[in-house]
Amino acid sequence: MKERDKKVVTKTFHGAGLVVPVDKNNVGYRELPETNASLKRICKTIVDAPNDDQRLKAFAPIQEMLTFIQFANDECDYGMGYELGIDLFCCGSHYFHKIVGQLLPLAYNLLKRNLFAEIIEAHLANRRKEKVDLLAA
Repeated sequence: MKERDKKVVTKTFHGAGLVVPVDKNNVGYRELPETNASLKRICKTIVDAPNDDQRLKAFAPIQEMLTFIQFANDECDYGMGYELGIDLFCCGSHYFHKIVGQLLPLAYNLLKRNLFAEIIEAHLANRRKEKVDLLAA
């Protein structure tokens, strides 16, 4: 774990951080324009919005980050989309499933972690809020 911690490029909502390959020119990871605290506030505002109009307005910072992520991916900084995808996934709200379903599989594939892309796609297709024992079928 200590060796892994030396390779962590950023902390995430789950606390373990992310490891992405970064070359000597710092290509591979680009920071999100929001701190974890401000991103959590944005997510909370979206989830707690009283109606869809306010929810759409609250999504504006996320939409802006998605644009930045497209630029980052074009410049081989795949960690940015990976970070936002993981953070939104950790929020757990169904409002983020579509974005997570776009960000994480792409990030995993770009990082050559294809099996994780398949896993997240399968998980999102069967994600529920209530606790269900899938093995007790």
